[in-house]
Amino acid sequence: MSSREVKKKKAMTGSSSGRSGIRTLADLNRYRRGLATLEEKIKRRSDVDNSEDERRRRNWSLKKKALDASNKLTQSLKKRGKRKLDIRTSSVLIEDLRNAGESEVHAFRQELIVRDLLPDKHDDYHMLLR
Repeated sequence: MSSREVKKKKAMTGSSSGRSGIRTLADLNRYRRGLATLEEKIKRRSDVDNSEDERRRRNWSLKKKALDASNKLTQSLKKRGKRKLDIRTSSVLIEDLRNAGESEVHAFRQELIVRDLLPDKHDDYHMLLR
């Protein structure tokens, strides 16, 4: 190894007599890149803090929107339930729409049950209608 190569190696490693290791343009660029990465790390940390705050804020606003929507839906359903209660309070007359044939079948069925002549397998409206 020549003395020139030794000097280059010492300059690169920074092991010369107490001076800093920046002697060439390449060393200066490496040093600047190191500072740049250090600044980037610091910036990233602050970005992470900011992004966490922003993320929390966004999550809170989404939760709030979801709760508001849920409350609106719940309230509207409660209102509908109250409306139905109001409708139920009004009395409605129900007419008996059974025809004469049905009442005859029912009377015949009751007569057979009283005389104990109706077996279980024939206790059917359509069977009695025949």
